[in-house]
Amino acid sequence: MPRDRFEVTVEVSFAASHQLRGYKADLEPLHGHNFRVEAFVDAETLPEAGYVIDFLELETILQEVVAPYDHRHMNDIAPFDAINPTTENMARFFYQELEKKLPEGASLARIRVWEAPTYGASFSRR
Repeated sequence: MPRDRFEVTVEVSFAASHQLRGYKADLEPLHGHNFRVEAFVDAETLPEAGYVIDFLELETILQEVVAPYDHRHMNDIAPFDAINPTTENMARFFYQELEKKLPEGASLARIRVWEAPTYGASFSRR
């Protein structure tokens, strides 16, 4: 039986370059994107204040997670110096980092990373 859930989302953006390793058996040409990162946080019940998490608090935390990559070459920065900087890997990494920083009671449902208006990838543990 489905459970009732409240879900809120915020979105931040950053600009970065990357090169996929093993792209068609080669290193992809250097290129950049204006990435958009959406965080979806949910809860089964609302606390007394009546909201899952303050939008501004969530936005600030998510901005902290993506800030090291803004206007940088992602291949040069951990963990993407070791793992392929695919949109899928970004979604998983940002999920792991954001999950560590959320306040008690807030549950991270998923992260979605967009590298173009019609190309995106999501990661969740559900």
